[in-house]
Amino acid sequence: MAAIAGLEDAGLNIGDGFDVFSKETVPILELFRPGILSAGEDVTKAGQFLAQASVHAAEHKDQPPMQQMDRPEMINQD
Repeated sequence: MAAIAGLEDAGLNIGDGFDVFSKETVPILELFRPGILSAGEDVTKAGQFLAQASVHAAEHKDQPPMQQMDRPEMINQD
């Protein structure tokens, strides 16, 4: 938010002079500044995976670490 305020003070506008992209758990950035691009993040799902990966790493030291890739849901695509 401070970076956005500084860029706006310099005369730039979101979507015109610069773009902002963020991940968020609650879609609130749109209320701060329309035009911020954001993707949802499921912290419960991420936490569950991290717990499973930690247990797996402790129990299977000879195996590579678990990995997971999710496709985030875009919240604001204006």
